[in-house]
Amino acid sequence: DGSVKLCDFESDYEIPNNWVWCNLGLLFNHNTGKALNSANSEGKALTYITTSNVYWNRFELNDLKSMPFTDSEIEKCTIKKGDLLVCEGGDIGRAAIWNFDNEIRIQNHLHRLRAYDYIQTAFYYYVLYAFKLSGKISGNGIGLQGLSSNALHNIIVPVPPIEEQKNIVMSIEKLMLSIDNIESHKNILAICIENTKAKILELAIRGKLVPQDPNDEPASVLLERIRAEKEELIKQGKIKRDKKESVIFKGDDNSYY
Repeated sequence: DGSVKLCDFESDYEIPNNWVWCNLGLLFNHNTGKALNSANSEGKALTYITTSNVYWNRFELNDLKSMPFTDSEIEKCTIKKGDLLVCEGGDIGRAAIWNFDNEIRIQNHLHRLRAYDYIQTAFYYYVLYAFKLSGKISGNGIGLQGLSSNALHNIIVPVPPIEEQKNIVMSIEKLMLSIDNIESHKNILAICIENTKAKILELAIRGKLVPQDPNDEPASVLLERIRAEKEELIKQGKIKRDKKESVIFKGDDNSYY
């Protein structure tokens, strides 16, 4: 019937009953940047960033280069505060959130993810980080030789209720700060620290890091709101309908399809 069983995710990540699985592309508006082309000189020369500027949770912004951008390219390729950037190649899936007030352009080997309402971008940064640490995003996993737009869109991620997303992010950041303090003084514990981070993130995306609140609105309602928001944007002509969008559901055998 065309359905695909989520074998790896179902077995590796047991999630709470009020969470759901969905494709990453449902939660974010996605764009890539401009390809380098020395023959194309049309537009205004502006600085841009590429994969070499993006590291986990940080940016290296020394010696930025520039290339010409037309008005339409500026609109498509400009990132703003709160956008999640993901590397297509190199260290596949490496990501960081642009938390600067100034806007800048991106080159085509970077993905820009801009969250729809009711989504905590930081939670999905940590989901990608968790998948990277566990090997689910690597040269032998998602993306193979590169993380294409389609591969990124189809990464299956857990969706907790919005308040739980916020609580998880706060808990992760508090725990990560403690770990970073240890890391700066105890280099000998480097391996132990990475294992601890991986465990924290594993607990987070399984719904085990913060207590479940039965009064939280289920994530299924959250997805319906996002779908309604996307439908409105489609009607307004701001985005196009995704012809490849799929629906994840739980079968009578308690497996996800």
